[in-house]
Amino acid sequence: MTLDVKPLKNWIYIKITKEKTIGGIVVPDRAQDERHVCDVLVVGPEVKKVKAGDEIVVIGAATIRYQGLGLPSDEIRSFIQEDNVIAVVKERK
Repeated sequence: MTLDVKPLKNWIYIKITKEKTIGGIVVPDRAQDERHVCDVLVVGPEVKKVKAGDEIVVIGAATIRYQGLGLPSDEIRSFIQEDNVIAVVKERK
């Protein structure tokens, strides 16, 4: 099953990359609660600084997480607001 997700306003739909961090260092799960490196899947119409395909760093407490809904068991997807993006690691080309 494929989800067709269209965020509204300044919301961003992301895939949390659990084992990946800036510089390639693996961070324990308890430390990952603070910052996450994520792939941007879809952005809402009011999002100005991030595009689908970007790799970003977000504040973990700001995420609304969910699993299931036909997603592979190892994937975590989330919605965040643009204000919670603290860095763009890699912009899409």
